[in-house]
Amino acid sequence: FFFHCCHFHFVFIFEWKVCSTYLHIHLNTDPNSVGSFRMLIVYCCKGTCNFFLDFFLTLSCQKGHKIGYKCFLAYRAYENYTDASQKCQERGGRMAMPRDRKEQEALAEYVKSVFHGNWPVWLGISDERSEGLYLFEDTTRVTYFQWRKHFLSSQPDGGKRENCVAMSSDDGDWWDTYCERRMYYLCEFDV
Repeated sequence: FFFHCCHFHFVFIFEWKVCSTYLHIHLNTDPNSVGSFRMLIVYCCKGTCNFFLDFFLTLSCQKGHKIGYKCFLAYRAYENYTDASQKCQERGGRMAMPRDRKEQEALAEYVKSVFHGNWPVWLGISDERSEGLYLFEDTTRVTYFQWRKHFLSSQPDGGKRENCVAMSSDDGDWWDTYCERRMYYLCEFDV
């Protein structure tokens, strides 16, 4: 058994080797995440490796908010868009991608309960690849939008300069902003 600790992230690894078969079990009990279990069985012979089983399971949604088959978890750490995305991936998830009105409304209520006041929070949406074509982090096209509409300015308004999407913790509305800006972020995990 090997223990690895980094930033309150605990990983338990057990490896067993018989001939050329490897069993790798990874249990993530990061207190800042939802927890996950991964089992991987690999068979290697004559320089070629075959994956027989790669099983990944999210264990719970105790710290976050469950909406459908997703667990959303808000993080009170200031990160730019790229770093926030990487942090979500390191925890076994991805940035939050609200797909429809029902999910957006539930997510907005959760965020409002976590961040009291009006705080910007990253979503996994950008138009970095092509101006005006908003894609989720998994590269699927965004079909539901919750852009802020205000008598002084409506969103999106940043043109080629503002390519990443944030959500207001106060009302759940979206706006485009600079990807380098540092703000809180939301991760989602499959459950």
